[in-house]
Parts: sequence; C-alpha cells; structure tokens
Amino acid sequence: KFVVFCGELNEDILDLAMNQILHPERLEKLGSDTKIVVLCVNEAQLLSFRAYFFADNDKDRDVVKNLLLFVGNPLNSDDLQRIQIENAEAVFVVGPESSEF
Repeated sequence: KFVVFCGELNEDILDLAMNQILHPERLEKLGSDTKIVVLCVNEAQLLSFRAYFFADNDKDRDVVKNLLLFVGNPLNSDDLQRIQIENAEAVFVVGPESSEF
C-alpha cells in the first residue's frame, strides 16, 4: 500500500504529512507497510528531500524507511504510470501557499 504526494512540496509540509499518514493509529487502518511516494518536480528537490530526511540522524527511522522519492511531473502519464498511481490508496496534490483567503 502507498499514498502519493506531489505539487508544491517542501521539507516542512512533507514532514508534517509523513507524521500524519504514518501515525500509529492511522497505520492500524492502512497497514504498517504503507509507503509514502513523493513525486519531486526535479532532481534538485529530490536531493534536497534526500538530504533532509535521510541524512538527519534525528529523524525517526521507522518513518523514513517508508519514504520513496521519484522525479516526475504529475501531468505526465508516463511518470504517473512509473509510480503506479492507479494503485495508490490516496493522492495528495499540494497547491501553493497563499496569504490571501
């Protein structure tokens, strides 16, 4: 099982999302083997996420082991097929932050 995140992501948003999705009570429903697939907009974002989540010794290893990073465009059908989006439990498309409501 897996969920997909794409769009206007940064480390803080992804960290919060991972902690929510991988919360022990939620994992009881989803299953402890649930992965978080992130479709990064470019290689630089992937490397930034990799450095933030995998190089930080303070990160919870049980959370980080469930993170899978890919580079791709959510509007490209080949990229979506590559991450097997049709098999995802959920897809979260994060829009840009706005100070206007």
